[in-house]
Amino acid sequence: MIKVLKKDIPLYDKEILQMGLGLNNGGLGLAKFIAPKVKKLIITDIKTKEELLSSVEQLNDFKNIEYHLGYHDIKDFENASIVLKGAGIKLTNQYIQTAIKNGAIIDTDIGLFFEYSDFPILAVTGSKGKSSTTSLLFTIISNALDDVIMGGNIAINPLLYLDLKKRISAAVLELSSWQLADLALHKKSPHIAVLTTIFPDHLNYYDSMEDYYDDKKNIFRYQKDDDYAIINIKNKYLFTSFLNKEIPSTIFLVCNFDEKNFNDNRINNNYPVKNNQYDNNLNDKGLNIENTNNKCSKKNNLDEKNLIDKNLDGENSYDKSLDERNFANKNLNETNMMVERELTIRQCISYLSEKSPLLLVKKEERIFLFIIDDFCEKVKNFYTSIAEYNNIVENLESQDIENFLEPLVDKNMIKKIKVFQLREPYNENIFAEHGKTNMLLAIAASIAFDLNIGKIFEGIKKYAGLPYRMQVVGRKNNIEFINDTTATVPEAVAASILALAKSRNIVLIAGGVDKKLPANSMVRAIVENVCRLYLLEGSGSQLIEDELLNLNYLTFESGFRDLKQLVEKIFNDLKRQDASLFTNIDLNKPIAILLSPGFASFNLFINEFNRGDIFNDAVQKLISQK
Repeated sequence: MIKVLKKDIPLYDKEILQMGLGLNNGGLGLAKFIAPKVKKLIITDIKTKEELLSSVEQLNDFKNIEYHLGYHDIKDFENASIVLKGAGIKLTNQYIQTAIKNGAIIDTDIGLFFEYSDFPILAVTGSKGKSSTTSLLFTIISNALDDVIMGGNIAINPLLYLDLKKRISAAVLELSSWQLADLALHKKSPHIAVLTTIFPDHLNYYDSMEDYYDDKKNIFRYQKDDDYAIINIKNKYLFTSFLNKEIPSTIFLVCNFDEKNFNDNRINNNYPVKNNQYDNNLNDKGLNIENTNNKCSKKNNLDEKNLIDKNLDGENSYDKSLDERNFANKNLNETNMMVERELTIRQCISYLSEKSPLLLVKKEERIFLFIIDDFCEKVKNFYTSIAEYNNIVENLESQDIENFLEPLVDKNMIKKIKVFQLREPYNENIFAEHGKTNMLLAIAASIAFDLNIGKIFEGIKKYAGLPYRMQVVGRKNNIEFINDTTATVPEAVAASILALAKSRNIVLIAGGVDKKLPANSMVRAIVENVCRLYLLEGSGSQLIEDELLNLNYLTFESGFRDLKQLVEKIFNDLKRQDASLFTNIDLNKPIAILLSPGFASFNLFINEFNRGDIFNDAVQKLISQK
């Protein structure tokens, strides 16, 4: 068993070895936190002092730091009693293994933060949307409470807040798979865990998709009964964890039926239905689920027509024996044994239970909240908020709800479930449906944190968006410049393209270093929606180029190394209005020059943020020109 630091271990007389400094706030923040507390801090990094100069200069005030830069010395690890490693350094690393064999304590910044914290922690992870969801959730929580902090993988080391000696009411963190792997050493999980979506990522680091997701599971693995997990059950990996009862805490379910699924991220499963092909809908008249036997009032937009689908025998049925327990042990990777289908609202409702008391659904621009009444009583602000903010929330009448729910759940559950219709809060910084899914997840997490609906919606309206994530950085003439540099996986690029496709002509800058991820969705989105593609140099770019040529998509150029020059070239290409360069330009829509790479950045840039900063500088230079 690997030993970790505990907060009752005195540090003032200790010499500590820190492995990894870097140029971001992770290693630097850890050094700033630990240096004043210890006798001596040795920092080792394979980067040279010249490469790390900006970080080293920020530590000049600490005279007890000794640097071993440009190399790792095995003797440092043989002699160390405590080693603090950077995220992404595996426990199987030869130097870390040497320290472990010599009895050293091994820890990380995130592990220390959880160990030293005495306030509730809300954390977000996922392959896509975690930064946006984290920042939105922080905006909501900090709008309702004072002294809320945000940190983690979102470029802010939360340890730095602990030294400010002021009250912290809550922390909202973004956690990567690497940080969650480190957190498992402490066998701790956050009070509220949010999982946005899971698909293949970092497969140049992990041996398999299963290993990657196993690290992600640490966000809920060590939760208790009184903790909460907010999961997007439209994602097949998260849905499988839910069905397999892997989540020990209270689970809030979220499903955005309006968000398009990609082929390699669809749910493959036999759903608990019997001889039925359910196709539940929420249309412009409200809830619209077919049933010819129940007489539902039309009041509050509940339509009596088509209340629930009929099965092949013409009877309304919900077979209780076909619930999720029958699927707990199924191997969902055996896709040849599974039927590829979309979740329906009826199926989602069937998963409500004392363990999963809340379901948040979006369908055709309507948001519905299904919640078990007993749980409403536990969330003390909930009913108060409904009364105070009836202009935001419409409470559907109980008789209508009983009629609606009767065919969906057993009769003992009918009176326990309340349904509320939420009016979607408008915010121009929340792009398209994947942004709306993030919003649903943040709403559910905020309810779990006992905020009332009015405060939640007020916070959403204040959300200003996040730098480097679908950030509009400038406009000139009919051209809009959008910075999405943190889209470092192909799936994220596909989502960004689809978010813009209806309203803008898209000129895309993409490419970089391959991360061994499937790119089918990105290629398809490019072929169907991008007017012209410019590829930065990199192994991932070559893969995209080959796929596009196979599909006879020829509207692209590749091999670019200078992003500033590329932005200027694209702008000039557009100014010339050369029809041969661009396909399917709609003159009624503005043009978006979108930086959304889909791949790693380190062949041409320090990191993805450096790539984004260079793009921003190039845009500002263009805009300032007359």
